[in-house]
Amino acid sequence: MLRAEVKAGSELGKQAKAVMDAGNLVDDSIVLGIVRSCMTKQKGGWILDGFPRTVEQADKLSEMLMELHQSMDLVICMVLDDDILIKRGLARGRADDTEEVLKNRLEVYRKSTQPLIDYYSRLGLLINVDASGKPAEILAKIEAVTKNDGALASGTKPCSVNLLIK
Repeated sequence: MLRAEVKAGSELGKQAKAVMDAGNLVDDSIVLGIVRSCMTKQKGGWILDGFPRTVEQADKLSEMLMELHQSMDLVICMVLDDDILIKRGLARGRADDTEEVLKNRLEVYRKSTQPLIDYYSRLGLLINVDASGKPAEILAKIEAVTKNDGALASGTKPCSVNLLIK
């Protein structure tokens, strides 16, 4: 969403570009503004991948959804063994993807993500999906989860899914 907003040249996109060009992380107010903009334009549901990343962002997202009279139907947490994650990371062939670096990224990610996983679990929105297998197999698992959710099975309610990778 950030890159698309930058490419579109919107005011929020210009603000995000300035921050990214300086090598900094885009702050929550800009990110939430972009998410709000996308959600008000999108009809028929949405998927957020990689957002929110903190409980604070999740709280702000919930507030925004209430203001927009929208809801989140479920949160999918992709679960995969560390050894497989590291193997996949090493297979990308990027120079900065060493085993040590990947292990550190996983540890940092877990520390920041576990509170978010707990948050959505307490709300009864979290569904774990086994992310092992080929992409088509993983997609089939996600589709099965969304089709088996009572609110989604009828096809009358838009599917709103947030993806977390664990």
